[in-house]
Amino acid sequence: HLKMDVVQYTESILGKGVNIYILNMQRSHFVWVGEEPKLNDLSVAMKSAPNSQIASVQLYGAGSNRSSMHIAEKLVHKHTAQFFVSCAITDVMAISKIELWLLEHFQEYYNKQKISED
Repeated sequence: HLKMDVVQYTESILGKGVNIYILNMQRSHFVWVGEEPKLNDLSVAMKSAPNSQIASVQLYGAGSNRSSMHIAEKLVHKHTAQFFVSCAITDVMAISKIELWLLEHFQEYYNKQKISED
């Protein structure tokens, strides 16, 4: 059955309020991270068949900022889902903390999914 849900978080990252919106879909996720509601860029990453290599591309935005693509690749490395990511944060230290937060969030998400399937 088709399942979609949206979750929203506001986290304090390096003293700033960072908004995180996640749309969970069947085998894919849309993640937006930023302080202000602005879509600067959008990247997607997924594992390709048959060799499970990570394929990623920036769909929208300036090519110089690769943080969205990097986050999407990290998430796909840990999970088999497809990830669309938009990150409107430019501070490198904040991005690394957001990346860790997202990795933990999706680990918990998939642990709960596994429990509900059992």
